[in-house]
Amino acid sequence: MRNDMKHTSVLDGAHIVIAKADRIYAEFLTCTCKQLWPQARHDIATNLRELTGFFSPRPPQLLVTGINLADGDALAFLSAWLRLNPTRFPNVLVVTGRHEERTLATLATIPIVGAIDSVTDGIEELLPALSSVSMGSPYFSKSFLKELAEVRRNSNNICERLTLTEQLVLSVIGDGSDDNEAAERLCLKPSTILSIRRELHGKLGIHHRGELVRAAIRLGFVRFAPKIIVRPAYALIASARRPQHSNRIPKSTPCSDSP
Repeated sequence: MRNDMKHTSVLDGAHIVIAKADRIYAEFLTCTCKQLWPQARHDIATNLRELTGFFSPRPPQLLVTGINLADGDALAFLSAWLRLNPTRFPNVLVVTGRHEERTLATLATIPIVGAIDSVTDGIEELLPALSSVSMGSPYFSKSFLKELAEVRRNSNNICERLTLTEQLVLSVIGDGSDDNEAAERLCLKPSTILSIRRELHGKLGIHHRGELVRAAIRLGFVRFAPKIIVRPAYALIASARRPQHSNRIPKSTPCSDSP
């Protein structure tokens, strides 16, 4: 084990949670953490229900998480927790291979301590990342920072070009919902949805509904999982929009919906 692991005893006796939808991957991360902190309490959350339970009555000292869980979006959960508990936020290490702009924009709003790329980074990055993040010291791998820079360079700042309302509408119609369905969910008129859809077509340079769905997926506004549809950061966007439209608040929408 590397010399920079010498301070890892800081979490012995503490609570560590691994949040990954892939159980085998989660077990691997847990085994790695057990080698570093054998006296700590180690738990695995593969879904939001389990993750919520591990944050009660207090959050873990260290959370190692991906983006997707079996029933929704881990980042949306963290955003909601942060709003309600700003002084009780754990040290968070994000382990992900997802680089969509919506995902990265959401990460920028959450005080995560570190992130590594699960596609290109190996154990040589994971170990120092765990050690640093456990002590509250930032650790972002070169691979993750490279992907971040690449997305920012090629994205044309789509999250800045779209209004909050346009982002909400894209999150809803991006799964193929028609104007009436989107209007019902967002408490808007179908004619308003149609107008926003046209604006989205112009800003995204597309012409058909199918292209809009593909754009929503590519940009990270919608994800299709085997049994659910995930709308990353929907609650975060709706909350940011709400003060400007207090008389037209969207219906409470979970981070994931059944297809």
